[in-house]
Amino acid sequence: MMQTYLGDNPDISEALEFLSIAEGAEVVHYEGLESLAKEFRDKDLSEKTKSILTEEKKHLDRCIKLVKQNVAE
Repeated sequence: MMQTYLGDNPDISEALEFLSIAEGAEVVHYEGLESLAKEFRDKDLSEKTKSILTEEKKHLDRCIKLVKQNVAE
């Protein structure tokens, strides 16, 4: 998917855009999974998805910072 989206010679802006889209999708995915885990009342699953969601939000936050940094340069 990355190769199709970015091609053979992407610039930094395109790469950051792709990374941001991917990380945003991960956050959305785990938000849904966390809600589903609560419905099942599965404590183990809830804890794992919450942990992963926290990490994915950090990744997305880092992407946002990189995009802003790239624009400022």
